[in-house]
Amino acid sequence: MAAVGLVPDAAARLPRALSRYTSGATPFAAWLLRVARNAALEHRARRRRRRELTDQGRAPAPLAA
Repeated sequence: MAAVGLVPDAAARLPRALSRYTSGATPFAAWLLRVARNAALEHRARRRRRRELTDQGRAPAPLAA
């Protein structure tokens, strides 16, 4: 997985996700890791869909940041 695309994606999610964090429900470090994990999974899914479109001969849309 290319960290070049993943790190900015995960960092961009933090301000939005932080508004949904409730202290006491989950330790902050665990919550932060979950946000990063979800970003990695979505990044991987986008790359997979892009590769499938390319394999089918269709032009994929550019990857969103």
